[in-house]
Order: sequence, then structure tokens, then C-alpha cells
Amino acid sequence: MDRLISEAPGDPEPLLLKALILDHEGRSFEEQARRAEALGGRYTPLLERPAPAPPRRDALGVWVFCFLLLTSVFEVAGERVTGLDHLPGGGAPGVLLAVAACVAGWAAVVRLRGQPPAEVARGRIAAVRAFYAGLDDRNLRFRAGLASLALFVVPVMSSLGSEMIPFVAPAVSRIVWTAMLCVAGAALAWLFMGDALLRALRVSGVVRVNVVLAGALLAVPVWALGGWLPTLPWVIALGVRLRREGALQRRPR
Repeated sequence: MDRLISEAPGDPEPLLLKALILDHEGRSFEEQARRAEALGGRYTPLLERPAPAPPRRDALGVWVFCFLLLTSVFEVAGERVTGLDHLPGGGAPGVLLAVAACVAGWAAVVRLRGQPPAEVARGRIAAVRAFYAGLDDRNLRFRAGLASLALFVVPVMSSLGSEMIPFVAPAVSRIVWTAMLCVAGAALAWLFMGDALLRALRVSGVVRVNVVLAGALLAVPVWALGGWLPTLPWVIALGVRLRREGALQRRPR
């Protein structure tokens, strides 16, 4: 658009198109719209349009804090009620109860806003899936590579496996807990990415490396704390290149 503006400095149309692009990205567009208006374009409604209300999004940090707080509460309650003092974080039952409590709290907040929780959840999942489906290969490599760094949470959490499933042998508990984590991670990835997940595995070497590396680190979970470091520079470099080239695709507001 900058090239078109320089080639036709008296044409308001390229200025309007640039203003629309900036507005879509959530950036300041007023200067381009005023310049277009000064050249004879009728774009006053674009400037007089009321500012959209800020999106009401649930802060991830708040829900993470609630999850940790509830897990701690369930740990204390579980120890006192069942006497299973050796279970860290309340064990798997405590973690599942904390997740259920956080989901119920989120649903209650959404309901108080007058929105059906199920509809809101489906809409957000559909929006994320549509975003991933619309990414070109380079942006998919960046976004999926960035998301795949979360895979190293699985081997870290698997180190607690021997104490997470009560009333079974430690070896069996670790196997079951690790399997639960792997299934949950795969299910979440498919839920939010859909068919783009298979495309990401095909086009992104970083995703494949992270999957293999996270699986290998299940044997030595302590190393998983830094398992994301080898591939992080490639992800950062790709993101910087896309941003400099103006090719970075952003989620619509």
C-alpha cells in the first residue's frame, strides 16, 4: 500500500485501503483517513465511527491463580479427609477437582454477563480454529512452533506420576498419569487447531522436533525444564522475520 500511495499521491483510494488495514490490525488509522478525506474522498464516517468497546476477555492469569489456589485447598482437604498425606497437590483427584472448579467459575462469570457458556466456548474454539486454518505455511510454522513449546509441561508433570494416582503401585501410577497427560495434550491441540494440526506437523520441523524431544524427555523429566531452549531461537527468528516483512498474520480483534 505504501508503494501504491507513493505512485499515486493524489489518489485517495490507496490511503483508504491502508487505513482499513491498520484499523483491522488494531493500529492507529486516523492520519491515513484524514489524508484521504483531504484529497476528496468521503471517509468521514470512518473517523466518526464510535470506538468499539474493549473486548471482555477472561484473564488467563486469574484462572491460573484460581487453579493453583483451589489445588492447594483440595490438597489440605484431601489430606485431612482421606489421610493420603503423600499426594502432592491433592493428587490427580485434587487436580481434576481444581480444573472442574475453575471451569465452573468461568461458566458462572459468563452466565452473569448474560451469555450462554456453551455458546461462548464453541465460538471461541471456532474462532481459534478458523485463525489457524487461515494461516499460510510460514505463519503456521511460527504459531504452531510457539504453541508446541508447551509440550514440555507434559514430561515435567509426569515426574509426579508415581504419587498422583492413589491406591496403585507407583510404577503403574506413573504410566497411567503420563498417558492421561499425553491424551489431554493431544486432545487440546486437536480441539483448538483441528485439521491445521496435521498440516503443522507436515510443514513445521520445529513442531516435529518438539514432539520427539518432549517424548524422549519423559524418561528424564528434570531435563524438560529447559527442553524448549533448543528450538526457541528458531521460533523467535521466524517471528522477527515475519514482522519485519509485514507478513505476520494476527488474530482479528
